[in-house]
Amino acid sequence: MPEDRDMSGLHFWRVDGRTLVHSVDADSPAANAGIKADDQILAVNGRKAEEAGLAALRNLLKSGDERQMEVRIRRGDGETVLMFRLKKRL
Repeated sequence: MPEDRDMSGLHFWRVDGRTLVHSVDADSPAANAGIKADDQILAVNGRKAEEAGLAALRNLLKSGDERQMEVRIRRGDGETVLMFRLKKRL
């Protein structure tokens, strides 16, 4: 059963059809993986961000302690895949 709280430290919104990171919690799994504010999220665990609702993406990011996440991002002109494990917050 999914947790009620985000386990990634990643906060995003949809702007002009793009899913953009607006902030990343310090010392969170997403921050430690290298995700930064203004990165564009292209996919989470193979699910295309542009096709998924924000609620569905957020549910993925609270779907289980230690679950491996693969996030494809665009930063500037480049794309990269960053990986991290979700971590339950106390």
